[in-house]
Amino acid sequence: MRGPLQLTFASYNIHKAVGADGKRDPDRIIRVLHELAADVVAMQEADRRFGAREAVLPRALLEEAHWQVAPVAER
Repeated sequence: MRGPLQLTFASYNIHKAVGADGKRDPDRIIRVLHELAADVVAMQEADRRFGAREAVLPRALLEEAHWQVAPVAER
């Protein structure tokens, strides 16, 4: 018999991928996500808020890491 399923959840405000150094660096965000090692991560400020709300993290970077993006309701 297996034990209970355990999942790790994290919440991360990525501040549009702009660090304390003032530089936008999506790769830095990906590195932090790897360090978190969470099963589910809810990210805030993950879009640029211009036009069609372009994502800050390129989908290709997420797919390379074998992560899946879950759509959420829009305002």
